[in-house]
Amino acid sequence: MTYINRAIEDILKKRFDTSKSVAITGARQVGKTTMTTHMFPNIRRINLKNLVLLNNAKEDPQGFLENFERPLFIDEVQMVPELIGAAKTILDEVSTRSNYLFSGSQKWELMKGLSESLAGMVSILELGTLSLREINNISFNTPFIPTLDYFKEREKCIKKYGENQEIRVKFNTNEAFAYGLTSLGVFGASAAWLANSFTAFAVFHFGAALGWSSVFAVGGIVGIALGSLIVGAISLFKKFTWRKNFAKAIVEAYEKENYLAKVFTSIDSYWSDTKKGFDAGARKIEDDW
Repeated sequence: MTYINRAIEDILKKRFDTSKSVAITGARQVGKTTMTTHMFPNIRRINLKNLVLLNNAKEDPQGFLENFERPLFIDEVQMVPELIGAAKTILDEVSTRSNYLFSGSQKWELMKGLSESLAGMVSILELGTLSLREINNISFNTPFIPTLDYFKEREKCIKKYGENQEIRVKFNTNEAFAYGLTSLGVFGASAAWLANSFTAFAVFHFGAALGWSSVFAVGGIVGIALGSLIVGAISLFKKFTWRKNFAKAIVEAYEKENYLAKVFTSIDSYWSDTKKGFDAGARKIEDDW
């Protein structure tokens, strides 16, 4: 399986090099163990899901830790909270860095125990689920700052998500019928109303530059709405089996005219218009500043 680099890796490496210990929290199955073992392949891992290790750790937490050389990676440490207190006793006596790596899934309980017992001795990081940037191997990881310099730097790393992936669309006619009715009756009209109302509000309250930012952004939404209306209409007719031939003709026309590509074009246009809006707003902010 191909490993996906995580945005937090550089921070984790720096923290581990400069702290006595590091704790990685996060929901289950987000990749805490995978990332840690990939980054530190030479550090011994203690998995407390192993019943033998779990029972030994519960029976004598202090002796358990002292039996292993440091640095040590303790996975699922929340299963034996007493290990945190035992680690404090050891860390109180040493001045070295990079002693322990902890990971755990019970975020709040684990953070509370670590912050109280290992105050000043632990650096706590949280790992989230995979982001689109991580999945598409985009290295840009600068915190968002609404300046032209930020957008210019970010633009160097922009690429279309999934540009090398084949997109397949499979209709579920039952769901398409229900959603098609909704989109025909509500979505298009709501989007148009929202565009007009929000644009007028933005221009009136925020001035021309920021107002036109909203025009660009909402304009993209209307494009998506119109594309959704097309898909909804096809879905509606495809549902009725007693109009099978008619539905088949509609679907063939849909594929011939490549409406799906037009929907994606609307989405691309939305992000392009949004960027124009952000640029206009950023320039206005800088001018006013």
